[in-house]
Amino acid sequence: MSRARRASGRAVLVLAGALLALTVGEISIRVARLDQYRPPAILDPSGRHLADLSGIERFVAGTAAERGTSLTTVVPNLDVRGWYDRPKWDYFDADGCITYRTNSLGFRDREFPLDRPPGELRVLCVGDSFTFGLGVEGEDAWPQQLEARLLRRLGGQIEVINGGYASGVHPPTYAPWIARHPARLDVDALLLGICLNDLDADIPMYMPLRPRVRPLLGGHVRLLAVAGQALDGWLDQRATVPPPVRARRYLDRHAEKWGAFRTALISIRDSCNVAGIRLLVVVFPMLSQLSRGYPYGEFHQAISDFCGQSGIECLDTLPPFLGRDEQALWVHPTDQHMNDVGHALLADALMEWFAARPLAPRPR
Repeated sequence: MSRARRASGRAVLVLAGALLALTVGEISIRVARLDQYRPPAILDPSGRHLADLSGIERFVAGTAAERGTSLTTVVPNLDVRGWYDRPKWDYFDADGCITYRTNSLGFRDREFPLDRPPGELRVLCVGDSFTFGLGVEGEDAWPQQLEARLLRRLGGQIEVINGGYASGVHPPTYAPWIARHPARLDVDALLLGICLNDLDADIPMYMPLRPRVRPLLGGHVRLLAVAGQALDGWLDQRATVPPPVRARRYLDRHAEKWGAFRTALISIRDSCNVAGIRLLVVVFPMLSQLSRGYPYGEFHQAISDFCGQSGIECLDTLPPFLGRDEQALWVHPTDQHMNDVGHALLADALMEWFAARPLAPRPR
């Protein structure tokens, strides 16, 4: 056999071995789903798929008939599960689920009387999915974590109501509801949770340091998709941190939405003043680049400045989050909402605030 034929045979064997290894790798990745997660979903108690979790706002609102006499826009007595693909936090059950339950009044909370019992300190928390506690159990959401801390510190009767999704998902939709219901619930204080996408829905929860690597062959070859993800991680470690988003320029370009946001806060302030209810605006961070040039700091300052100028008490909860690994605070790689640790940081920040500015029953 000639030397050329032997070399050609070895080349064929090497090529065949490489193709076999690539095929095995591709099959292994597809079987183990190492390259991607399935989207989170809402299941009924038996495990039947009801909706994608991305549509939970519409799902929990149901229809007017389903809401019935609920005080909120959430269906009362709801009992569903939130499912994630291979979550790693220990508050998920063996099936990768957490539970979403609402009480007979339409709050994600245990049952409590509409009429406030004598001597009870009652606090209402209003907000969007960050307040509702998307991706965590009810007791791990910041309103319930705050209640547990207040009970340990103050004792007595304390009720902190989780009003996440009580009415819409940003201040212009909260304002008409707040004009009626906090006084009806006879609350002493209203904590208004603000997520930065309340200013504009186009503000992303997570802003990567750099554009993602486009998957080769449209991502159909899973082995290449995994390689692309690894390359993204390597490039992120070496990326130059971009300058922060200039909030003033952004808000000037979105003047109508920024104006509606401010008008709603003034309306909420006035409703609380009429009812003698203490109002605290609580600004949440986006879990993005917390340790490498957080991009949204100027938005926090813009909200804080407006509240200060308008006589509205405001707590910016960003400081305790800075310097942390944001992914250690995410519910899941597919969901950048806060996990139980993030909610604990919010509750701790509120407790520190109230240590210097105590909660107290309002005059009745």
